[in-house]
Amino acid sequence: MNYNSEYYFYYLTLGLALTGFLSAYLYWKGGELLTSLFETDPNFSRLLNNILLIIFYLLNISYLFMNANPLVKILNGNHLTEKLVYQLGSYMLLLLFELIVSAVSIFFLKKSRQRTEIIDDRPPLRPTLHQERAAQELGVGDD
Repeated sequence: MNYNSEYYFYYLTLGLALTGFLSAYLYWKGGELLTSLFETDPNFSRLLNNILLIIFYLLNISYLFMNANPLVKILNGNHLTEKLVYQLGSYMLLLLFELIVSAVSIFFLKKSRQRTEIIDDRPPLRPTLHQERAAQELGVGDD
């Protein structure tokens, strides 16, 4: 008996269910995190959260379908279980890697946004002596 059809059914069902559950959870919690990080720009945080969700779906669903190996014949239940555990375990490692990359990206994005906000909050520079003389010659500022 060949267990390949059962393998595809269980692998894709469990993988897609895991992807759906994690995407909903991460979208919800990530939305809260991004909103707290980018308080001044809620539209940016919502846009970034949607982009991360789309990337999550595209990467994970394509990995699930590419990782399903059609050339391997699964002949018994033990081999089916072994193959499912191995494939889903490698999928979970990919999810962990994605989580780490997302966290590091958000950290550096927040740091760069903070640096930009600090630069924008500086007081205007005092005019130089050359600019003051030019303004006096033109009669600007002598009210």
